[in-house]
Amino acid sequence: MIEKLYPFTLAESKTIERVLDEDAIAINHMILPQGDRLPEHDANSHVYMIVARGTITLQLNDQEEHHYGAGSILNIPF
Repeated sequence: MIEKLYPFTLAESKTIERVLDEDAIAINHMILPQGDRLPEHDANSHVYMIVARGTITLQLNDQEEHHYGAGSILNIPF
């Protein structure tokens, strides 16, 4: 088999898991119930977020909240 499989959890409950961690890329998979949030933190690289289901509300630094629905891909610069 040439390809490599990276399975991830399919659930309805809160899930945060590292799916891939290699030199050039790390992929995290997150499921957050409505109203749940991640704590404010600084990333040490560029971040891309893919909204596969539901809506994400994003507030960076002092900017207003922005809402993005399923089908959105967001780039958050380093």
